[in-house]
Amino acid sequence: MSATSTLLFVVGPPAVGKMAVGHEIAVSTGLRLFHNHMAIEPVLRFFEPGTPPFGRLVDGFRTALVEEVAASDLPGLVFTYVWAFDLPEDEAADRAVAHFGLAAAG
Repeated sequence: MSATSTLLFVVGPPAVGKMAVGHEIAVSTGLRLFHNHMAIEPVLRFFEPGTPPFGRLVDGFRTALVEEVAASDLPGLVFTYVWAFDLPEDEAADRAVAHFGLAAAG
């Protein structure tokens, strides 16, 4: 990982403009945008939300992408996400933070 890699979360409720904000940040900073829909939409063609295969595939893709960006020379990542802070099972963002060598705020 580059010493200057950045992981920036844009979090909020559904349909509030996280992707639009993330896009503008990516344009102005050179960070790569990974919006939530990029992991979800391909899987929706095969599995229903909430099913075990859906969860494994979406989470697996998110994790793999974040790991690869963290290990690369890319400047970093803007990650948009509906993060349910109050749900222990909503760990994808925690794992993303861990791959960038940071501690998640709790």
